[in-house]
Amino acid sequence: MKRNILVRFPVVIGICALRCSAAGTLSVEEQVKTLAARYGQVEDQLARSIRCTRKDESSGATTVKQAWFNGADDLIKLSVESRNSNERELTEYFALDFENDYDGMFMLVRKETPAPAGGVQVEESRKYLGKEKSGGNGVLIRELRKSARFKPGESTDTVHTPNVTVDLTKEANQPGEDQLREILNAPTKMAEELRKGAPDFDPFADVKGDSDKYRVIHGSASPDGRFAIALGFTREPVDWDALYDKETESYYTENDEGIRNYVVNLAQKKILGETGAAWAGTRRRYNHPECVLTWSPNSSFFVQLLANKVVIR
Repeated sequence: MKRNILVRFPVVIGICALRCSAAGTLSVEEQVKTLAARYGQVEDQLARSIRCTRKDESSGATTVKQAWFNGADDLIKLSVESRNSNERELTEYFALDFENDYDGMFMLVRKETPAPAGGVQVEESRKYLGKEKSGGNGVLIRELRKSARFKPGESTDTVHTPNVTVDLTKEANQPGEDQLREILNAPTKMAEELRKGAPDFDPFADVKGDSDKYRVIHGSASPDGRFAIALGFTREPVDWDALYDKETESYYTENDEGIRNYVVNLAQKKILGETGAAWAGTRRRYNHPECVLTWSPNSSFFVQLLANKVVIR
C-alpha cells in the first residue's frame, strides 16, 4: 500500500507516504557533507533556541557546560569549555538527531596551550561518526586534525590552517568500542542534567498559540528550527495526561480514528495545516514502526514516511 498526499501551506509543502523499506547507506563523503551542513544549520539558530548553562569552578579551573534545544525541545548542540591558567579546551557536539545519534554525529575538540617561545599552540580534531557500508553505525568514518602555532597577539582562528586526514585504516587511529560509546552518550547525559535546571534563555516560554491541541514529534523539526510535525486529534479538548506513556516517555495512542499530524510553527506554536498522515506518537520510532521525516535544506518542504518492517516467513 502506498499513499502520496500533497499538502500546501503558505511556506511549507508536505508529502506523506507509506513505505516498507529504507534507503541505502550514504557514502562517507555524503555523510560528512550532511554533518557539515547540519553544523551550519544549528549555528544559525542558536540565538533563537533554548539555552541551559552551568558553570563549575574547582582547583583554579573553570568549566562551562552549555546545551541548546530547539522549539521541539530537542537537543541540537552541547559544548564544554574548560579554562585553567593559560590553557583552554573546547568540545562541541552536533548530531543529525541526538535521539538517534549513532546515525550521524560531529565532534569538535580544540585545545589551546602556551607555545614554548611565546604565543599559542592550537590543536584541533574533527570527528565524524556515522554508518559503515557493512551496516554498522555509530562508528568513526572520518577524522580531520589541525595544528598551528600563533604569535603573541595574533588571531588564533584556524580557518586557513589545512586539515590533515587521519588514516583510519590503522588500528591505532580507531577508537575502541568503549570510547565510541562514551562519545555518543556524553552529550545527551550532560544535556539531561542541564535541562533539570531553569534555562538562562527560553524564547518559547511565554508563547501559548495552539499548544493545547498538539504535541510535537521529537526529531521532526526543520533544519532551520522553525517548523515541526506534531501529533493531534480531531476531538477537543485532548486529555494529554491520559495519553502519556511512561515506558517510552512519550505521548502515544493506538487504534484512534481521530489522529491527525500537523505542521506547526514552533516560534508561534501555531498549527499551519495537516500533513495527511496519522503517526500515533511523539517519538519517531517505536521498535519497528517508524516515522521518517526528511526536510529540504531550506525548510520549504518535507517528506513524511510511515514505515514498518515486514517479516516474511
